[in-house]
Amino acid sequence: MDHGWLEDFLAVADCLHFARAAERRHVTQSAMSRRMQSLETWVGVPLISRDTHRLRLTNASPRSP
Repeated sequence: MDHGWLEDFLAVADCLHFARAAERRHVTQSAMSRRMQSLETWVGVPLISRDTHRLRLTNASPRSP
């Protein structure tokens, strides 16, 4: 596991927007999306719901409401 993925996740959780989180982490939006997919694969559960235009954290996410 890449420890940077955790920082990436925190940025996505804070912004709830891949492009803004990517900008904060100085990477492209597509790189941020790939990093989140890698983290979710490593954890074994989806952490971010992508089924709408607005991101939501899943119940599996440690920062979900």
